Order: sequence, then C-alpha cells, then structure tokens
Amino acid sequence: EFVAANTLVDILSGPLWATAVALIFSGWIQELGTVPYATLFWWLAIVSTWSGIATFIRYRYRRDPAPEANTRWPSTYTWLYALNGAIWGSITWLFWIDGNAANNVMLIMVALATSISYGFQLTPHYRTYLATTLSLHLLLTARYIVDPTGIGTVFIFLGPAFAVWVLINGKESSRK
Repeated sequence: EFVAANTLVDILSGPLWATAVALIFSGWIQELGTVPYATLFWWLAIVSTWSGIATFIRYRYRRDPAPEANTRWPSTYTWLYALNGAIWGSITWLFWIDGNAANNVMLIMVALATSISYGFQLTPHYRTYLATTLSLHLLLTARYIVDPTGIGTVFIFLGPAFAVWVLINGKESSRK
C-alpha cells in the first residue's frame, strides 16, 4: 500500500521535474551546453510514458478487491520503480556532453539528488528501494567508467561508495 500511495506523487511530479531538467540542459544555461532537442523530447516522452504506465498500474491496484493478498503487486511496483531509476540514470548518458565539466557535474548532481529522493520515498519497502537505486547507480557507474575526463575518474570511486552508503542507510531505515 505504501509504494502504491507514493506512486501518485511520482506520476504527477515526475514529468514536471523532467521538464525542469530538460529546460536546464536545453541551452538555457549556456555553461551546461545544449543537448539536442530531439534527445530532450524523447527523454521527456519516456518519463511521461512511465507516468502513464504507473497510472494504469495504480488504477489496477486500486480496483483489486484485496491488493494486500495479491503477491504480484510488490513485484510489479519493484519493476516499475527499477524502470524509473533507469530512466533517471539514463540522463548521464543522453545529456552528457564530453569535455563539459559543468554539464557532467550537474548531471551527476541531478542523478544523486534523484537517488536521495528515492531514499525518502521508498525505504519502507526496501526491495523496491534497492532495485530502483541499483538501476540508477549502475547506469551512473557505467558512465563514470567510460568518461574520458577527470570527472569519471573521481566518481568511479565516489559513486559506488555513495550507492553502498545510501543502500546501507536505507536498509537500516526500513527496519525502523
């Protein structure tokens, strides 16, 4: 029930946050570079599609006469949020401009802020939190590995350490 209730917040706020992020990387702030509009559009479409899928799943969950007794719902929401983590982690691939340190660091900050927000929302359901956080951080770590600049070299150690730290704290928080 907890994750299902939280989904409404993400259905509504996800596209709004995604629009703000897309605007920031659209050339509005010159130091961050300009991501091609087609890339921004398709990423926004993917975020909006996730919201549509989440709306449908939430509708079906609400119509289930005994959702707590149905064992498929926890797995459904875990997969749904793992996809959400991958979508937000993908910005470090889609919006990354090689050689633009301001762009690279800002993308890392957006991804880490998203990771922290998952901690606030999802730790009571640790399995969902774990899947979501791992899907986001695996994409981040892969980006650090292939980054030809010093940013990736620094974060190749800090990023996974941060992921382990938030997962350990999330596990402890879920026990309370």
